Amino acid sequence: MAEFSWAYIDSSAILSASGPTGSIQYRVADASGNTAVSGTQNFVFHTASSLLAITGSVEISGTLTANQYNINVVDKTVTNLSASGDTIFGDTADDTHQFTGSVTVQGAISSSLNISGSSFYGDGSNLTATPDQTTITGSRGQFNTTTGLFITSGNVHLGTAASIISGVTTVSSRLTASQGAQFNQQVVIIDDKNLVFGTGGDSIIKYDEASSDNLVVSGSATGLTLMGATINVNSPSLLASNTDVIITGSVIITGSANEATTTINKTHVSSSLNISGSAFYGDGSKLTGIQPGGSTTEIQFNNAGAFGASPRATLAVGASTAALVITGSVTVTGSALNTTTVINGTHLSSSLNISGSSLYAEDGFYGNISVPRFVIHEGDADTYLDFTDDKLTVKVGNREFLTITEAGTDTFVINRLEGAIETTINSDNGDALNVKVGGVVINDAGMPGHDFRVESNQKQNAIYLDADLQYVHLLADNATPAGGLGADMALFVSGTVGSKNTSVRGTAVFGGDMVVSGNLYGAYGNSGEIQFNNGGAFGASPSATVVTTPDGSSMLTLTGSLQVVSGSTKVLQVDSSALGLGEVRGRMVQHIRTGFSLTNGSLAATGRYVSIGGNAVAVSATPNQVNCMITPFSGRLISIMYHMPAAAAKQDPSKGQPQWQLRVGDVNALKGQTFASAFSTVGQITASSWPGENIIGGVDIQTKVGSLHGNNITGSFSFGTGSVVALFFKSGDASNNNYPGDGATFTTVWEFDQLNPYITGSGN
Repeated sequence: MAEFSWAYIDSSAILSASGPTGSIQYRVADASGNTAVSGTQNFVFHTASSLLAITGSVEISGTLTANQYNINVVDKTVTNLSASGDTIFGDTADDTHQFTGSVTVQGAISSSLNISGSSFYGDGSNLTATPDQTTITGSRGQFNTTTGLFITSGNVHLGTAASIISGVTTVSSRLTASQGAQFNQQVVIIDDKNLVFGTGGDSIIKYDEASSDNLVVSGSATGLTLMGATINVNSPSLLASNTDVIITGSVIITGSANEATTTINKTHVSSSLNISGSAFYGDGSKLTGIQPGGSTTEIQFNNAGAFGASPRATLAVGASTAALVITGSVTVTGSALNTTTVINGTHLSSSLNISGSSLYAEDGFYGNISVPRFVIHEGDADTYLDFTDDKLTVKVGNREFLTITEAGTDTFVINRLEGAIETTINSDNGDALNVKVGGVVINDAGMPGHDFRVESNQKQNAIYLDADLQYVHLLADNATPAGGLGADMALFVSGTVGSKNTSVRGTAVFGGDMVVSGNLYGAYGNSGEIQFNNGGAFGASPSATVVTTPDGSSMLTLTGSLQVVSGSTKVLQVDSSALGLGEVRGRMVQHIRTGFSLTNGSLAATGRYVSIGGNAVAVSATPNQVNCMITPFSGRLISIMYHMPAAAAKQDPSKGQPQWQLRVGDVNALKGQTFASAFSTVGQITASSWPGENIIGGVDIQTKVGSLHGNNITGSFSFGTGSVVALFFKSGDASNNNYPGDGATFTTVWEFDQLNPYITGSGN
């Protein structure tokens, strides 16, 4: 490459694209005045749609050629196309230029072809090539004209307004339409002018406004014929009660098909055809040819198209009564259901329902009402009596309340297989027996007269409940036992007591208190063994017995281990195993007595650890082997009792109050740490006052009562197995030398859970 000389590149001259993505680049000058390129969001080419988007105005000095030119008026602003000179749209005769909306042309419109439109406006004075026979004045509409008469290929609207009065078109000569004339709006014949029919003016229709104010229809000299399947004469005025349709002269209706004539005139209606109507008015005195059938009082019926009658069906009419007399049977046939009802001299039978306000039968046993199966409450189909062979069922609301059956084993069943139905038997004292959802209740109302008594073969009061005195007898000879009733007696059980421990079983006797006339014997095991539920029966074991000691007292003897459980929590255990050796475990309470001396107000204000069961004098600013205790069980601090020997002047509550803190180093926090590093305060007590010189004070931490008051206790005062605990004491105001004194004594009470003596901390 030695033959080439080096090249210098001026970084300031390097051009790079700028602006938004897709923007067309153009030349600009940067901040240093150098040439650069940039773009704008107003001139962007979208590659995905191949769309060039320009926002703003575009000025073109040359020719703009496009296959399609669309103008989207987004904001509905009118776009103006302004140009001097001529404008040409299209280049061939078959081009179509469509405008939506109105087009306003200030100059003339000319065309070498026809001009068509839905409407043309103006007076038509400048229209040329119109024939002399046609003159259009004040017209509007769409039209095509030819020579000769005025002929339209479309609609022609005459007049300058929609109103038939104000928009007037006058035709001075005859208007003839060889193809007929169709009027889509009203055709007006002015007042007192004739609408003439016939070349000779034989018939007319006109509105006679000048004299009668009526519409006059006049036929020819021979008459007026109205033809049609139906001819209606209808006017709103006919709805009024005082208006009539007045026909002067006769009305003759000729039915040409039957060559018959009907005449209606002032006196009568006559017709060679039948006259029918929904009603005929008058007394019928002039009606002829109507004769009843049969004799007087006989019911009339259609007898082959004429009135007929029979003496077997008559109407007996009295002064105040009328009776229908039928000789023979009455048969009522319901054809739709193919059912029949028969009434004859002996009975009434029907395959349909028979209903009435009352149903009667003759007196005595043989006055029977027979039904095939059901007697149903009208309008309540699921309430009925159901009769089947040797069985009666009573259902109400489709629930079977009562069933009586005589078939092999006679049964009387109330409320069979029906839940939530209450059965009640009443006496003169109200409800005596109730069978409810919750069970059977006797004397539900609690009436004192509703005693309950069950008799056996030999005992009148085998089971007896006195509702008034409220006691129960079992196998008593009399309602009132010998010796009377005790004031609190609730149960009296009679029997003998001399048969205990013999082959004849004795009977326990209960009085007011429970009295056992002999020893109380269980149903299982040996003498002295405690009874328990053994699978639903009494059971016993020689490992649990009650024995009599030499001094005559009783002693409970348990062979084996003992556990006391509260819910799912074991609270006491006596372990008799080889490992347990009879040890007793539980949540045991222990107390520890100790003391300390603190006569320096400054040290008291700072606080000191006091000994728990160790040196009764020393205090320390740090926890150590003297003032700390490793707990073998989990537990809690329950209470603190204390005695302060300092003078009253050194126990001034205004100078500060004594405080106890329980500090605990959790077994997990102690891994590799000193006592001081692992300790945290879990509970704190601040006294509201000093106890006073040589006065006993204390607090129950669990119940929050005592001289230190509960509202000054915070924290849980609990700890886990393997934790290190210490008591920290502080008090007073150092400037005033408040302190407990020399030889302060205190006793702490602790609860240890000995059921879990093992360290549970991770890594221990």
